[in-house]
Amino acid sequence: MIFYWRHDFLLPLYVFGCAIAYIFIDRPKKRDFGDCLVFPIADKIIKKQGYAFAKRKDSVIRAAVRWADVIHFEEPFSLEMYIGKIVKQEKKPLTAAYHLHPENIFATIHLRKNLFFNSITLLAWRNLVFNQCVIVQCPTESAKRRLEKWHCKAELRVISNGMLPVNAERAEPPVQKEEGVFLLVSTGRYSEEKDQITLLKDMNYSRYAQKIQLVLAGKGPTEKKLRRIADRLFRDGVLQHRPIFGFYTLPEMQAIYRQRDLYIHCAIIEVSL
Repeated sequence: MIFYWRHDFLLPLYVFGCAIAYIFIDRPKKRDFGDCLVFPIADKIIKKQGYAFAKRKDSVIRAAVRWADVIHFEEPFSLEMYIGKIVKQEKKPLTAAYHLHPENIFATIHLRKNLFFNSITLLAWRNLVFNQCVIVQCPTESAKRRLEKWHCKAELRVISNGMLPVNAERAEPPVQKEEGVFLLVSTGRYSEEKDQITLLKDMNYSRYAQKIQLVLAGKGPTEKKLRRIADRLFRDGVLQHRPIFGFYTLPEMQAIYRQRDLYIHCAIIEVSL
């Protein structure tokens, strides 16, 4: 079995006795080495989003595909399209996951509502990736309905992304809840489509704003903008507790979740909802 990219989800498969190989960029944060594609115009945006695109190595790909019994894709990008052709040549079964909408990509460059770009992208994903699959995993019913509307030929199965079963009892909470304070938590990449800015601006209209401790967990291209708004809310006295920003490990996030009073997700586009 070969998985692409999301190697953090492989542990349960190891437990069930699967032999697994995975293809991914070993050091995505170091973008100055030969395995990573560099896009002169868009590279700065791609880097801020936490993405890196691998250069294809035919010998590695073919060896992995020939070794595998099943091939699975976590993303529908150009590398997967290329690997899909090799999978077809080798007559191996292919599965994939539908984890993001085209709007997630184009929101960053303010083209979220552009019907042409979103449609042409989803059409390419459907024809060159999803229609080559036996099964496509959809994290929600809404994601499944969207692919059904586009007449995807593969069998569509709804399987929640869930959360990895990590024993976090010993994790030290990175955020300490104070007595009498309402702990409000929001997680996700700092980006236009996740819309954390709405949550911050809404603090101006809450009668309980001075009792709220906001925790915005994540990282991404809009972090500076979000921090400026948060600092202004604190400086102007709208918030008595300065909003907390940070990128946390899964055990740390679980420790935060156990303390929180409310979780809120403001995303305009979300494949998992």
